[in-house]
Amino acid sequence: MLAVVGVGSDGGDCCCGVCSWAKRPVPSKVILEADFEKGLVEYVPDDAVAKVVSGKAPTVLGVIKALERATTDDRVVGLIARVAKRGCRCANSEIRDGIIAFRAKGKPAIAYAETFGEGTKGNGSYYLATAFDEIYLQPSGDVGLAGLMAETPFIRGTLDKLGLFPAWIIGPSTRTR
Repeated sequence: MLAVVGVGSDGGDCCCGVCSWAKRPVPSKVILEADFEKGLVEYVPDDAVAKVVSGKAPTVLGVIKALERATTDDRVVGLIARVAKRGCRCANSEIRDGIIAFRAKGKPAIAYAETFGEGTKGNGSYYLATAFDEIYLQPSGDVGLAGLMAETPFIRGTLDKLGLFPAWIIGPSTRTR
């Protein structure tokens, strides 16, 4: 029997698999569930107003710690995550590294999304999803990736046709000792 336990943060104490506030004992086999669509915050300030505004939003550090604990916890047998439609406003590379470390222990990780970038760029969400073993997308979902382009001018052929030969003149160094 598998149980689903969420990955989240309780103000700074992260929760996964083994939660200090859990009323029931954690089963012998647990699959973690993470929802990256709701967004994460970098940190929650000590200011009372900020705590009220941010509510119980999970922090990036809390999720990273939860993934680290899940990696070494034998009761955690897998991870399933809902990935945001639009680009995640979270620290993708740190969370992605945590997911890769989780998978390195032989534990499966699956990502799913309704769409990647519906009408906008979905590069950040898709980048995060590539850390998982499998990615599932709704049949009606879009994959909106904005292309990256790099162009290197190659003028050697043009110079040959014109009969020109480049000569690079290097002047004296302007550095002082």
